[in-house]
Amino acid sequence: MKYSLLGIFIQCVFLNLLLAYNTEAQQYKSVRETYLNVNLKGATLRETFEWINDNTDFHFNYDNIHIQDRTLKINYKKNNTTLEDLLLHISERAKLKFKQVNNTISVDFMEGNNHDEEIEVVIQGIQITGRVTSEDELNGIPGVNVVVKGTSTGSVTDLNGNYSIQVPDESAVLVFSSVGYITEEIPVGNKTVIDLKMIPDIHALQEIVVIGYGVQKKEDATGAVSAIDSKEFNKGFIVSPQELLAGRTAGVQITTQGGAPGSGATIRIRGGSSLRASNDPLIIIDGVPVDNNGVAGMRNPLSVINPNDIESFSVLKDASATAIYGSRASNGVIIITTKRGKKGDKLKITYTGNVGIQTPVGKISVFDGDQYRELVNQRVADGSTPAEAADLLGAANTDWQSLIFENAVSTDHNLSANGSLASMPYRASVGYTNQNGILKNSNFKRTSLSLALDPSFFKDHLKVNINFNGMFANNTFPNERAIGPAVTFDPTK
Repeated sequence: MKYSLLGIFIQCVFLNLLLAYNTEAQQYKSVRETYLNVNLKGATLRETFEWINDNTDFHFNYDNIHIQDRTLKINYKKNNTTLEDLLLHISERAKLKFKQVNNTISVDFMEGNNHDEEIEVVIQGIQITGRVTSEDELNGIPGVNVVVKGTSTGSVTDLNGNYSIQVPDESAVLVFSSVGYITEEIPVGNKTVIDLKMIPDIHALQEIVVIGYGVQKKEDATGAVSAIDSKEFNKGFIVSPQELLAGRTAGVQITTQGGAPGSGATIRIRGGSSLRASNDPLIIIDGVPVDNNGVAGMRNPLSVINPNDIESFSVLKDASATAIYGSRASNGVIIITTKRGKKGDKLKITYTGNVGIQTPVGKISVFDGDQYRELVNQRVADGSTPAEAADLLGAANTDWQSLIFENAVSTDHNLSANGSLASMPYRASVGYTNQNGILKNSNFKRTSLSLALDPSFFKDHLKVNINFNGMFANNTFPNERAIGPAVTFDPTK
């Protein structure tokens, strides 16, 4: 007896599952799409409606008052005609109007002779219900967006993950989306119940930013932190790291100090805070602070690192940074993280090269030699200039600005190799930059070497990060004092 009851219980559960998950959606047709072979002769209205019920999927909804005229007979014979034509014939004879809602046809009296109301067709969509869960949220995921693809029709799951939405037909596709989960697209087909188990988007959940004492998930960061990775860097001929960040982060202003090769920039995070003390932010490269006073013989202290070796910038903007680095971080912190190898990666060799051309945009308009001699001779003739001035003129026609400025061609080459040797990720790179300025004898050359090793010991219980960065820079400083005299110097010499 126990086994019989158990068998009945299992069958009932199985039946419930079939009812819950194999329910098929109905696709309703319009009376205009339903074709019949009709042969009615002397039929009453009741007999006509019953015949339509028996030969189609429609059923009529009417009161006895609508069919009380027993003297009215319907005579209609036609093959392959639509149900709409038959109802129009009945409407003209009995002064009735019809309204189709899915597979139900309601009957009512026509008001006056308004034949526009004879037949009204309303096809309602398919009602879809279901529940959205995940491995971590077995009780249901609230707030999941459920949208009919290509439309603005949508719904949102409740606290238990349940939803209900109406779709136009079986060809509709439902799009399920939620923060932290992979977006899913499910065709409706012949189903009215669609349950979904969403898959967490690991990449989105584990997106991190580098802060002073380690790393943190982006959504867990409580301070004012901005993170910019290599995909969002500025493109082009980049010589200094600050050029990668310019214009990419709100509240960070980067102003170039000049157009000289390898020149630095003034960086301000949320403006300046002091009239006398330094307003420069603290810059940290792979955990090592960089002296803002720079290096003797270099225009820019950030030039010690190759921009192609940078993986990301993290900008700490608010006062919480002082809790980590002290008062020197009162103007904000810029944390630079360099690229590293990844465990399990195969050897990958990458080369990037850039060529840039700089041209003087324009020169200050001054007299050439002939114009200057004409001016001096004219002033000598009218007595406004001593006659000795004409004796000092030369016979040349020199453009002094063209002599100190030139078109500058610059090149940048970078070669890197990264991968994993056994279980140790590594990355090595070498770069060479040769930047010329438009002012003659202005040049910046840099050769950089970097090596990053990440060995681990004792089954990854001990991890060691090894960084080696070497840089040789050669700065050639031109005589910038020649720019002013080139405008005022005698063009006849």
